[in-house]
Amino acid sequence: MGLNDFGVLNQGPIAAYSDEVYNSSNAAQIFQLLDLERIEVLRGPQGTLYGRNATGGAVNFISIRFNGSAFYYDYSDLQVFAFVIVNGVGFSTISNAADAEIYGAELEFQWLPVENLFINLGAGYLQTEYKDFVIPSGDYSGNEITMSPELTFNGLVQYDIPLNSAGVLTLQTDFNYQDSVWFDSLNNPLLSEDDYWLVNARVSWTSPDEKWQVAAFGRNLTNEEYMVYAFDLSFFGFNEEMIATPRSYGIEATYQF
Repeated sequence: MGLNDFGVLNQGPIAAYSDEVYNSSNAAQIFQLLDLERIEVLRGPQGTLYGRNATGGAVNFISIRFNGSAFYYDYSDLQVFAFVIVNGVGFSTISNAADAEIYGAELEFQWLPVENLFINLGAGYLQTEYKDFVIPSGDYSGNEITMSPELTFNGLVQYDIPLNSAGVLTLQTDFNYQDSVWFDSLNNPLLSEDDYWLVNARVSWTSPDEKWQVAAFGRNLTNEEYMVYAFDLSFFGFNEEMIATPRSYGIEATYQF
């Protein structure tokens, strides 16, 4: 850009970047402008922006999106369900945990590195705590809130293969990680689940008019065994555990009117 001599190794006064990576010559600036998040244009001399002294300006082609957020909550009189045993008798109770504190952060990264390839990654951090949580069976202040994993990760990779007039073939895999959680507010070790990973995959065909889609999928491909919830029924001599679906496969077809 900004040259009258288009030799492939020449550098112009206007610097071009792909996701803040300098394209050092005309040859390096030959790339497809597909699925861009945005284009940043900076006029005039840019000093040593990104390590290049661009006298005529800079153009940055952005295909990466990065989002982040942080949060903090301070609850008062939070209602909490608990199953407790007092003098050999079981009770289902709803109590007010005087205070509860929740804080954390979430990050998301989206990238379109080449044509038809999409990558999405996410991560979360969470801290929870009941404050002044006292019920007839004891003082549970300091316990973690139910179903609140400290760390979570997720990701998705999707690649579209155009079949010209025959539609589009899409290959996709996704994964997620969940840290250990408690299923009850008393933080009973018998009512908890350790951390685990899940991996899924999917292949689909979409018709040219986008009305028909046929897909084959596999879920929980590593056959991870884990609980999705559990109840304390020890008063009756047992706990109730809900186990997630094991590894499974299937096909499906959809039509949009």
